[in-house]
Amino acid sequence: MLGKRDLYRSVNSPNTSDDSTDNVRNDEREFLNQILTVLSYSDGNESMVEIANRRLECGIRDLIPVVNVLEEEDLLKSAEGQ
Repeated sequence: MLGKRDLYRSVNSPNTSDDSTDNVRNDEREFLNQILTVLSYSDGNESMVEIANRRLECGIRDLIPVVNVLEEEDLLKSAEGQ
C-alpha cells in the first residue's frame, strides 16, 4: 500500500539507503513513523490532536505534511461534517 505510492523506501538498510530508487524524503524514518502511527490510530476513536500529543508526542502542526500526503494518496479522509 505505501510502497506503490513512494511512501516507503524500496531499500531500507542504513548502509544501502542511498541506493534506493524511489522518491522518499530524506527524513524518511521519522516521516514513515508518523505515517504508520497516524494510519494505525485513525479509526475514529482518537482525534488527530490526540494522535499527535499522545502517540507521537509532537504538536498537531508537525503532522500537517503527513496528513496532506495521506489525503492526497486517498489513505486518509477528513471527518469534518460527519
